[in-house]
Amino acid sequence: HEVVDHRTPHWTILPTLRSESQPLLGREAEVAQLRAAIAEVVDDHRAAVLYATGPTGMGKTRLAAELLRLLEKESAEPFRLLVGRARPGPGERLGLLASAIGSRARHATRTEGAPSIAPEAPIEERRVAIARLAREATVDPTAQGPIASFLGELLGVPMPSTTPLNAARANPRLMADRVELAAKDYLVGLADAGPVALVLEDIQWSDTRSLSVCGEVVELARDRPFMIFATARNEHMETPPPPFDDDDAIALRLRGLRATDVKALAAWMSGHEIADDLARALVERTQGTPFF
Repeated sequence: HEVVDHRTPHWTILPTLRSESQPLLGREAEVAQLRAAIAEVVDDHRAAVLYATGPTGMGKTRLAAELLRLLEKESAEPFRLLVGRARPGPGERLGLLASAIGSRARHATRTEGAPSIAPEAPIEERRVAIARLAREATVDPTAQGPIASFLGELLGVPMPSTTPLNAARANPRLMADRVELAAKDYLVGLADAGPVALVLEDIQWSDTRSLSVCGEVVELARDRPFMIFATARNEHMETPPPPFDDDDAIALRLRGLRATDVKALAAWMSGHEIADDLARALVERTQGTPFF
């Protein structure tokens, strides 16, 4: 279990990141594209879609962590960050989006002492946390209520009964539609207020509706400062799903590291320099996979 205090930046709690000091080697071109995308989002208020693919261990999570570091340390404007991860196996409808939106509330709890959405928290505290999310997306009280009601359904926090909520609870199809609408209103509303980055890991395991909603959000936020970045294992996903199949989407296809990079990484991991012939042997053995 991770222990995070108020000083911990968002990028150090990405699920599988082993160390914030771990060097990022051989990814200069990809980092340059990330920086360019951040600048476009901030300066031009245009949505950007990026995705990184590669085999297991190729460094996709490390690149995602570098993106979060760039957003927090180098961006001209602060980004609101949401980080979600898909899990293998049959996923719940909108499970990936629930993971990402829930991360926003959980991070605020860790870093600001904000109310918690954790199941063990008192129900009133959890409801306050959901209402806090809704207020991030809009200052209109009449819009905050519906967003909060259905974000609560998405995140497993039962909100007080209202006529629309009761109607949806009696009609599963209506509930699904209203939850999706609340998720879209929330993400687009965040982008209306300032730059947003939605970081999604392992989308090869995502439920289809989460990705469909992400595609709809990208269309709605075309002229807003909104960025979506995803990682995927290409051995599990032959073609990118929407919105990552868009002509404007930036594909970052991670390749194996060069011998010089493998040598530097091995030196960092072992604490001492290794010979050139050993570095070449490692490249041949691992195809340059950083986490082989």
